Amino acid sequence: MATEILLREFNSLPKHLQAQVVDFILFLKNTKLKDEVPQLHEESARKIPKAGFGKYKIVMAPDFDEPLEEFKEYM
Repeated sequence: MATEILLREFNSLPKHLQAQVVDFILFLKNTKLKDEVPQLHEESARKIPKAGFGKYKIVMAPDFDEPLEEFKEYM
């Protein structure tokens, strides 16, 4: 019975409002799916990197600031 009432009310709406109803239904479904996804363990979600964590991960060439050969004609 509720389905019949919903269909009747839905069909009585103008097209632009029907589109909003469909969007809202999809939003509700997505919200429910997000709630069902298992949450990360709180401890792992709160990990904050410590200073110096990436030390030596990026190394710059000693001549990094030197002009490139390709641009000598412009200098």
